[in-house]
Formats: sequence, structure tokens, C-alpha cells
Amino acid sequence: MANRTFFDVQSSNREVKIIATKVKIGTEPAATAVLTDASGTDIATNGIDSVVWGDATGGSGADDKFKITLKDKYEALLSVHATKGNDAGGFTPASVQEISEDVATNKTITFDLDGNLSSSDEFYVTMFLLNSSVTR
Repeated sequence: MANRTFFDVQSSNREVKIIATKVKIGTEPAATAVLTDASGTDIATNGIDSVVWGDATGGSGADDKFKITLKDKYEALLSVHATKGNDAGGFTPASVQEISEDVATNKTITFDLDGNLSSSDEFYVTMFLLNSSVTR
């Protein structure tokens, strides 16, 4: 652990939840959401139920998409950031073209990229979500 003082993250919205992970693409449709600390302990799957890519995202010929399913429903997706981690296949997409989400009902976020994915590609993903359990 870093030997310094860290302060709370504050938001103008109540009950913002941050989920960060590394998406590792496997053999279609398999993908994992895993981020480990120095000891190898998974620290990023607490809020994620599953990740799939390709045809499993809901359309045929969808090798340029991956979908994250969250464990919980949220009122809204406030923001999401996806950054390429590596280029194992030699043509990893460089950017996200479109994001479709249904975190309130189906708990999903689908990333449409600017090129096809291949096995061993990786993306770092950070999601900012508004918690659905907050009463107004």
C-alpha cells in the first residue's frame, strides 16, 4: 500500500459508486473482469457479474463489442472510461465508438469499438454509477 495520505472522493451527486476493472478478452465469447493486487488477490470483481464479447453481446458478427453485466442495478451510468491495456492481437481497437447501457433494468454496459477484438486483448474500464438504493 502507498505510504501517503489519501482523501475521500467527493461528488456533487449522492451515492456515486465507482467500479474499476481490467477486461481480459479470451476465446470468444469468454472474457474476464479481473484486477489483482501484488499478492494476486482479485480486487475488482465485487461489482461485476460477467463479461462477454463477440456474438454473445446480442448481435451476430459483433467481434468489435464487449459487454459487462453488473451484479447490481443502478439508477444511472454517470460516466465510463475504457482504455486499451495491450495489443495482443496486433489490431486492438484504439477507441470506443459507442456505449449502450441499461444499468437500471438489465445491469449491462456494451462497448462498441472501432475494430475487432482478439484473444488476449485487454482494456481498463472505470464506471461511475448512481446508486439505485438512495431515496430522494
